[in-house]
Amino acid sequence: MMNRFYQRIISELRMTIRPVFGVADRNGEIVACSDESQIGKTISGFRMEQDLFVQNGITFRTLPASSANRYAVFVYSTESSAAEQASLIASFLKIMMKEDESAETQTELLRKVLYGLIPEGVLYEKLKGININDMVGHYVAVVHALSGYQPRFFHFCDTFLISHDRDFIFLDDERNVILIREDNREDPERLFAQQLKQLESEYGISASAGISTVSTNLLDLPELYREADLAMKAACACDPAKAVMVSGHLGYAGVIGRMLQEECREYLEETDLDLIVNDEEMLFTIRKFLENDLNISETAKKLYINRNTLIYRLNKIQKDTGLDLRKFDDAMTFRTALMVRNHQKSGR
Repeated sequence: MMNRFYQRIISELRMTIRPVFGVADRNGEIVACSDESQIGKTISGFRMEQDLFVQNGITFRTLPASSANRYAVFVYSTESSAAEQASLIASFLKIMMKEDESAETQTELLRKVLYGLIPEGVLYEKLKGININDMVGHYVAVVHALSGYQPRFFHFCDTFLISHDRDFIFLDDERNVILIREDNREDPERLFAQQLKQLESEYGISASAGISTVSTNLLDLPELYREADLAMKAACACDPAKAVMVSGHLGYAGVIGRMLQEECREYLEETDLDLIVNDEEMLFTIRKFLENDLNISETAKKLYINRNTLIYRLNKIQKDTGLDLRKFDDAMTFRTALMVRNHQKSGR
């Protein structure tokens, strides 16, 4: 964790310092470097000394840390400027480390706030210690990666979904990111839809997002999180998954989003979908049939198939599932079961 922190800072400084520089541990192993190809290599003949020192043509400056976990900044130079550069880098790392630790503390506190782990009586006092503007409205968003764990998922969200340093972002688990954002009067549904489309096109990661209402009262943050989480679950339940859903506009997808995994299992036992959902052609046919309001002629036209071919497929679906999708009640039963299955697969 510390090595990644050092490398992030070194990467930001590499354009301002000419010699190769970085950070080595007490054994001389390079843990971060402006020349990333050297990471993991060991500086020959290195011996940890105090404060500022030079060894084998390399200038070093120790970093403040416990003796059991000591690091040193190095600069591949012995010029007079090298000592100043090493000291400057060490000071910068020290400052950034303190800010990073402070941000981590704020993130953990906000996590407890959203999860409802802080009593209401002390909640406002706790929030006053966070760099969050209580003079403007805020909303909460939960972004869920549909395609499973992706190491770049959090990086994308951190890069593209944060507007300024008063927005907060953290991982809920490996597939879910939580954001607390100031309301800048921009349509969040449209904004998130654009950004999630970019996520899929550039990184190949499909995701859905749920967005809460806006509140000017920070004490509402736990409720805003519950709204956003439910909206995200409703988005995942849609077939195909809806990119973004906003609290207050969930429809019956919101009812399905409230179902527990055991309730999903029990519901799906009543309708056998396996033969259909594992047949991509049949599943695509059903989706188009539902999209076209159970209209056989219009669906056949959209699928570029003969009307009789569509009727044949509908008859086969009825044989396999016992549901005649030409009947509204059976169509709704199938659609609901499909949404329950999607919700179950999302693991939420």
